[in-house]
Amino acid sequence: MLRLSRKRSSLCLIIIVIATTIGLLFNSFEEESAIVESFYSQGAFSIWRILWDYTLGWSPVPLVYLLVFGLLIFLFRWVRRLRREYETMGKSLWRVLSSAILTVCIIYSFFYVSWGFNYKRVDQIDQLLDSSYVDQHADELFSEFQRISDHLSSLRASMPDSMDWQATISGSDHLYRPDLINTFQSLEVPYTGRVRVRMLYPKGSLLYWSTAGVYLPFVSEGHVDAGLHPITWPYTILHEMSHGYGQTGEDDCNFWALLACVNSDNVATQYSGYMAYWRYLRSSAHRADQERFQDVMNGINPLVIGDLKDIIMYSRRYPDIMPKLRDLVYDQYLKSHGVSEGLLSYGRVVLLALSWQEKYGSLELEAASQSQ
Repeated sequence: MLRLSRKRSSLCLIIIVIATTIGLLFNSFEEESAIVESFYSQGAFSIWRILWDYTLGWSPVPLVYLLVFGLLIFLFRWVRRLRREYETMGKSLWRVLSSAILTVCIIYSFFYVSWGFNYKRVDQIDQLLDSSYVDQHADELFSEFQRISDHLSSLRASMPDSMDWQATISGSDHLYRPDLINTFQSLEVPYTGRVRVRMLYPKGSLLYWSTAGVYLPFVSEGHVDAGLHPITWPYTILHEMSHGYGQTGEDDCNFWALLACVNSDNVATQYSGYMAYWRYLRSSAHRADQERFQDVMNGINPLVIGDLKDIIMYSRRYPDIMPKLRDLVYDQYLKSHGVSEGLLSYGRVVLLALSWQEKYGSLELEAASQSQ
């Protein structure tokens, strides 16, 4: 437990004051996003990324395990001390509770200083699209659904029927980082560091909470549940890696992952990206018109349907624990950080992809980079 010695209390108080002051200063400027982008996202955060990625980032052990171990020791010692103080009913009980409050404040401050202020940075995708988004009409939606269905079927036909996905697709972040960096470089999007994304065990650790992956600023690493179907690994790894590079919106990270996947030289990585995007399209098309939806589905390569069923069966191995509570908490978290659509922002990747193709003609990076 954090004891309230004068030196430690003073240090903790300074951290909290600095984080709060920075937040208030950011909010006070008219050009808030530009200030955050210059002084934090491309300034302090970039320095933090370099210092972390080229020191602790080389750890062969996912740092989240060390974090959990430390938290368990912390909680054990805190509960033991709280019980002892309660039994004696001494005045020091307040010091224990004060330590707990102070600890929460430090965690809150560390979250923003190490990553959270990126929520107020410039939206690079919005800039690349010139804040111009298409209206998502049914005809455009089904045209895209048909096109992606055909392309996905064609990709799958180029692979063996009996595909050993476990042997074909690796969960190593080193294989996918170049695809994301190439995407950022082609579009002149600022990035810094060597973000790690780890496979998280035991399987189901995240899936039981309706989560495929998560980025934790407290260890500056992304994490993907090892229980996911291997087809989904590249896309999910790239999504969490995008968070690590300071991209906060779930819709933005979905789109960065999509661009990185479909422009990869690896066919399996392309398939992962198109499969993820197709599933969002499939969901939107099903809600829009079930008859037209079924017409498109009837023409899809049966192997794609088989892969989809396998992905769903994988996730069903880990039934949700309190899914409504998780959705409520995360939905409110996103909205409190300026994501007005909350959890619905995940599916906004369809709107971004349609708008992108309306402006640049395709999802290929070459088309976009040449028009800049």
